[in-house]
Amino acid sequence: MSFGMQRSQASDWTRVCLAAALFLNVCGAPTVVSRTDATAPRAGGTVVFAAQEPDTLHPFRSTGTQTNALVYQVAVEGLTAASPDGSPRAVLAVDVPTTANGAVHLLADGTMTVRWTLRPDLGWSDGTRLTSADVRFTWRAVMTDPRTTTREGYELITDIETPDERTALVRYRAIDAAYTSRFDALLPRHLLEGATEAAVAAYSRAP
Repeated sequence: MSFGMQRSQASDWTRVCLAAALFLNVCGAPTVVSRTDATAPRAGGTVVFAAQEPDTLHPFRSTGTQTNALVYQVAVEGLTAASPDGSPRAVLAVDVPTTANGAVHLLADGTMTVRWTLRPDLGWSDGTRLTSADVRFTWRAVMTDPRTTTREGYELITDIETPDERTALVRYRAIDAAYTSRFDALLPRHLLEGATEAAVAAYSRAP
């Protein structure tokens, strides 16, 4: 065997050994997976609030879609709102009226009265004071607006007395078990009383 043949065989053997070592190194190397803690906050991104645009921001002309319900509850506040567990919580009212706190009276003739007390120093976004007159106006608007989508519960009300700016005494002709969900949005009397349809439409776009 010549010296050149010995060198060639040695070179081939060297290449085989290197290839085998490389193969074992690749196959035997542990896989390192980069893991991101799912609980760690990340800046930026997009939050999808709803799947469609609301057709109106008017709380009582809403078509009842989930989008409208979500958006108007953010845009327009009322006396109460639903807590995460579904129970009512006071928003513009001082508290939620109940028989226990003396603000709800169930009368022997089957009627009921509910006394709402507004928080002090409430105001609309334009600076106008929000008063019990707005509560009464909201009821009248719901009952007289031909485009109101539902009058459920409001049609049981016979009158709303406003002895002062912070008190609304709501009289029902029958017991309304869901009375705490009424007036979950209020309408501004100073903007909408006697307003044209064009003015109401403008409010519905930007309450």
